[in-house]
Amino acid sequence: MIDGEAVTGNDGAAGRDDAAARVRATRGLSGESREVVEVAAPVVVTFAPADPDVSVLPLPALLAADAQSGQTIKPVLTFDCAKAGGISACSASPRTDEWVSNVGRPRAGVDERPGVGQTARSPSSESRRRMHDPHAHAPVAANAPLSDPGCLVQDFGAPDFLGSYLERFFEEADVLLVHALAGGPLTVDELRRRLPHMDDAAVERAHHRGMVNRSPDGAVMLADFHARFEIWAIFEGWKDVPEELRADLNRWEQDAYLERKRPQIEALRAGLEPDPHLENSEYLLLHEAEALLDRVELIYLWPCNCRSMMGACSKPVNTCIRFSNERGVGWEISRERALQIVRDANKAGLMQTGEVAEVDGVITGAICNCCADCCYPHLVSARLGAEKLWPRSRHLARHLPDLCTSCGRCARRCPFGAFVARTREAAATGGARLEITFFEHLCRGCGVCATGCPADAIVMDPLSIAGASSDS
Repeated sequence: MIDGEAVTGNDGAAGRDDAAARVRATRGLSGESREVVEVAAPVVVTFAPADPDVSVLPLPALLAADAQSGQTIKPVLTFDCAKAGGISACSASPRTDEWVSNVGRPRAGVDERPGVGQTARSPSSESRRRMHDPHAHAPVAANAPLSDPGCLVQDFGAPDFLGSYLERFFEEADVLLVHALAGGPLTVDELRRRLPHMDDAAVERAHHRGMVNRSPDGAVMLADFHARFEIWAIFEGWKDVPEELRADLNRWEQDAYLERKRPQIEALRAGLEPDPHLENSEYLLLHEAEALLDRVELIYLWPCNCRSMMGACSKPVNTCIRFSNERGVGWEISRERALQIVRDANKAGLMQTGEVAEVDGVITGAICNCCADCCYPHLVSARLGAEKLWPRSRHLARHLPDLCTSCGRCARRCPFGAFVARTREAAATGGARLEITFFEHLCRGCGVCATGCPADAIVMDPLSIAGASSDS
């Protein structure tokens, strides 16, 4: 075992290796321990990791029954136990089925789930290293071969370059589901007549996993690989595929995302207001984000999908604040916890952006805490030459040299290089001093520089919006 201390079967024997329970541990998402548990009889396996970032978590052994033959079979279950910011995300993936749940582990009488009573802990430096080091994770066996992988490409939109790696994203039940829904939406009863195993729980699970969408009248329809990819990258086995394949998937996803958003960006070029459903439509100053949180009714925490997919920075991941819980997989959190997450994200150098709509007095949308390295909207807007349109700039920083102490924090925090710190030799003393230069044309108005300035030497001035003259 890697970083493991004990395996206990139902007879309590440590290190036991028999037909009842066998465990081998590898590395999975974000530096957590991944155990592959082979189960032949009901048994509870407890993995006690040596890594201080991973808490002890009892894992139930599961048996799967062949619905057609009625025979009990021995599945291989893959448990992912990730602790990131105090969250345990456990998914058990047998060859025949998959269970996914998010578990908040109380320890010593303290509920450590994000949003409940305390600030979530960040991963250690070693965990962050493993999170962004694709070579730090040993490969884990894929699901069983799929009977018809071609339908996942043709009817579900998976990219054909995935090849045999389709088995990392899908199971055989998904193939059956795609066949059943390829002709169009079905009611739950119609779907169950075609696939008797698709009870309400199975339909809900397929919805959680990004395999299907639900219409307002309850009909079930196929989602697409874009939806499945997002959920898989956030919650499941993203680090189980090679680095080059992850890069190919991100390029593929960004290309598709660019084409979906191109009409909305062209509308912005024409001077129209942002589409209410345009993600990250505009920058929010920290105090604006705080005021918005005071107005919403329900708040859910999601891992940032962009940083989960890209992994190009070491900024916090559990930072996406949503006002609705699409697919039901986010964590509902308190307003106080949401405020702390946004403040901590800003302190870490993340920009606040928002897409907000109000319908019948109910606010929908999200507050994202973005970096410039991973954020799909920032990356795609750069490709479209629409950097100040999406997210829309609403403020402009103004540097006050008389108050500036030349500490250089603004240069370190600005994601766009608008502040530059250079070392200059002081002629009078012969020593060196730091000199701050502000390039106004590079400023996007995110405000990260101002919130990090200890001398209050940066103020954010509102910009005129929607074509209004600045001197009118």
